Amino acid sequence: MATATISFLDYSVRWTVGRVPISHARLAARARLCDAFPFGEEETPLALSVARGGNVELAVELSFSPGSDSGFLPELHVVPDTETLFLGAGTTVLVYDLKGARQLSRYDLKVGFWGWERHADVILMLAELELAAWSLRGEKTWSTFVEPPWSCRVMDGRLQLDVMGKLSQFDLASGPPG
Repeated sequence: MATATISFLDYSVRWTVGRVPISHARLAARARLCDAFPFGEEETPLALSVARGGNVELAVELSFSPGSDSGFLPELHVVPDTETLFLGAGTTVLVYDLKGARQLSRYDLKVGFWGWERHADVILMLAELELAAWSLRGEKTWSTFVEPPWSCRVMDGRLQLDVMGKLSQFDLASGPPG
């Protein structure tokens, strides 16, 4: 089990991977939004809570697979400007509006989540078979299929993508052509 707490602005985010701690039930009972998903066998539990000024805004309980033993680590990204939280774990991607304490979207991946990156006004989601972009407010703007080995980098507002040695380049904000 691993637990971490991080504070920013007037938010405090608590995160536990490996089991749901007993204290999470108290937080979930007080939360403006409690998002609990069924736990699957052979999946890794994850508990997340977000408090603002002592008030619990969000509590999330889910289990995910594939997990860290396969190289897929859960990750969250918070955009302070818009108070939007992006969470990726296993094949699950969740986006929350922290101000309104509401889920904006849930997205299921085919294989596994890798990570988040912010580039100016774009949040990139990197996954085993997908590269996608979201706005800072949590709207998905574009998506493209990728296949390992793949990599990308952003320079001067352009995304350079290498998928199995095939190179392409396009505008980060508008996404790949066609």
